[in-house]
Amino acid sequence: MHLTFRIRAEGVKLAAELIAQYPEEMTIVLQHQSSRLVVADDRFEVGLWFKRRHQRLVVPFAAVKDFRDTEERKCREE
Repeated sequence: MHLTFRIRAEGVKLAAELIAQYPEEMTIVLQHQSSRLVVADDRFEVGLWFKRRHQRLVVPFAAVKDFRDTEERKCREE
C-alpha cells in the first residue's frame, strides 16, 4: 500500500531529518519493511526504515492525501 500524506499537517510526528528531506509531503510504502502498525480512530503509527535507521511515524488520517493498494489493482487487472 502506498500512502501520501502532508508532512506539516497537525498531528504528524516524524524525525526532523525526514521533515527536512520531505518538506511538503511524503509517500510511504507499507509492505515488508514496516513494523508495529497501530491503527487508531484518528491516526496510524508505524515503524519504517530510512537509510538503515528505524523511524517511528505518526500520521493522522486527516493528513493523508492519497493511498493506493497496489495489490488490489493487480488483482483487478488479471
